[in-house]
Amino acid sequence: MVGTSPISIIRSCNYHFERLLFVKQKIDMHLSLQDAMNLLKPRVFFKKQNSFIYQVNNWNLELLIKVVTSLLKAELLCKQNLTDANLVCERSLLSISSGFRKNILSRS
Repeated sequence: MVGTSPISIIRSCNYHFERLLFVKQKIDMHLSLQDAMNLLKPRVFFKKQNSFIYQVNNWNLELLIKVVTSLLKAELLCKQNLTDANLVCERSLLSISSGFRKNILSRS
């Protein structure tokens, strides 16, 4: 995303992962997936629901907590050192995607 602030990208990702985490926590509290998703405000756009459900089903709670923590740390690092903000953002997102890939492969 050329021209987009690395902090904006990290915040957008963090918002999404916090929503996944919220739903996953509600499911662990014995709510159904649909009931948990209905608690989100704003709700997941209907065209994106299948993708969101896939993500909820494929991310585990511990990994989601690590991702949210990692994104918060990355945002802080970006704010402390604006010259390396793009690099911090890239590394953070690559780390998250590789963690997801490892999680999926370990379940196979």
